[in-house]
Amino acid sequence: MKNQKGITLITLTITIVVMMILTFTIAVNIEPYMNQKRRTNFETDMKRLKEEVDQYYARVKDIPIINKFTNTSMFDAVKNINDGDEYYVIDLKQLDIELNYGSDYYTIVNKEETEEITDLLDVYIINKQSHTIYYPKGIEFSNGIHYRMAEVYSEINIDETGPVNVTLEAGEVNNKIIKLTGKATDEETGIKTYQFYVNGELKTTVTTSDTSTTYNWTSTFGDYTAYIVVTDNVGNATTSETISFSDYTIATKEELETFRDSVNNGNTYEGKTITQTADIDLEGSETNQWEPIGNMTTESYFKGIFDANNCSINNIYINNSNNHQGLFSYMSYGTIKKIRNITGSITGNNHVGGIVGRISNEAKIINCHNSVTITGTESNIAGIVGLSEGGTVEKCSNNGQISGKHHVGGIVGQNVLNGLVESSYNTNIVKGSHIHVGGIVGYNVNATIKNCYNIGSIEGKSESNGSVGGIVGRNYTDSKVSNCYNIGSISCEVSYGGIAGYNDAVIENTFYLDTTASVGCYYDTSGNCSAESKSSDELKALTSTLGSEFEEDSDNVNEGYPILSWQ
Repeated sequence: MKNQKGITLITLTITIVVMMILTFTIAVNIEPYMNQKRRTNFETDMKRLKEEVDQYYARVKDIPIINKFTNTSMFDAVKNINDGDEYYVIDLKQLDIELNYGSDYYTIVNKEETEEITDLLDVYIINKQSHTIYYPKGIEFSNGIHYRMAEVYSEINIDETGPVNVTLEAGEVNNKIIKLTGKATDEETGIKTYQFYVNGELKTTVTTSDTSTTYNWTSTFGDYTAYIVVTDNVGNATTSETISFSDYTIATKEELETFRDSVNNGNTYEGKTITQTADIDLEGSETNQWEPIGNMTTESYFKGIFDANNCSINNIYINNSNNHQGLFSYMSYGTIKKIRNITGSITGNNHVGGIVGRISNEAKIINCHNSVTITGTESNIAGIVGLSEGGTVEKCSNNGQISGKHHVGGIVGQNVLNGLVESSYNTNIVKGSHIHVGGIVGYNVNATIKNCYNIGSIEGKSESNGSVGGIVGRNYTDSKVSNCYNIGSISCEVSYGGIAGYNDAVIENTFYLDTTASVGCYYDTSGNCSAESKSSDELKALTSTLGSEFEEDSDNVNEGYPILSWQ
């Protein structure tokens, strides 16, 4: 019995010693355990917040914020170098998530949104520019208090070399998508965070162990700069060089307006091509009038290439008494091409055209077609260009009604200074209340018209020297009209003709329907005119005589009369 009691006493003593050892061990290890739990909760909150904020921004192009936070001094030393000046409390309600920390948020939601937050720290805040997330209350670890995720990474003891070479590349615009590729070369593979910034704004964050990653960004018309910040798993951040790229495609009214405003603010786009990729409705009305591209007052001109890519621009509306009115106001050296059609109504004073009010210095309008009703109260009024000073208008057509005072044409109002109008035609009525009215050009001075035809009726005022013609109102001084024909009717009591209303330059190889005018071409003793009157059947058989730019109307799109080879 005594031996049994001795064994029991020994067992009890051992048990007490073991329990004391275990109690000591738990007491010793509880602090590291709690630290680890705090860090784990903190990391979990930060990662969830980052993912949710990025997804939210991708959906609505904004960050979920509530009140402004101004008490940021406690984490000045760890702020992101890309931070702007504005910090806001993250609106957890918009994200619909529950976190381990951040309980002061539920106090903030009862405050006015204009009220600045300074005294509540158990919240998560975000910088509006960099989208960096902070926790103002901080989490205390053995090496200090930490306010954001990068600091937690710095506690992890990982023997890895961070990114030594970070680059960013941009691909071509493809259906409004620009592919950005970030690359980070390191000696060993590790987890890296790629932050893509466009025009200084954080667009997305990608965490991966890959040495490269891509981001497909949906763009709008404009010029951009971009860079990436790559942070490795020991907290080392490397920023790439900034690259520049552009989206020069236009698919909407808003993008066309952005392009217009950029030109009018001084961007000439010289050497650049702007491409339209879809039909655009300008939704014009008295309360929604189009402001032309280009500004004569500020000398802001487009000098690049505008390629409409065979798309249309519909419902343009301008109604004022200003000069230089049209889709474009004025253009120098640049090119506009491939506008399949433009519709609407334009009213202005001088230099009014469906495509451009005025061009100069070898500017070109190629393969553009107008159905806009054009009205001008003074001079240089036309379907394509009001005034061309040394420009080229080629392969264009007018199907809109044109009316003005003088220098009124179906294609160009006044063509001067070696200007060229070729391979173009007019189908609608052209009216002038004064002088120099023509189916193709109103007034042609030191310039050329060739390979053109008119089928629209031409009307001029009954007065001396009316100069109203089927192709040109007046052909004057070192000018030439060749390889053209007219079947449109002419209405003017004096100085009118099937080809020219008045000519004192050169007209050759031109023909008009014998019912269009009582005189083929008015000219004085110093001029010459070889315009010939032809019957309908004779004109239809003149394809080869008119030259290689014409072909037979085999599909009867022009009632059997010769058409231009590009039609």
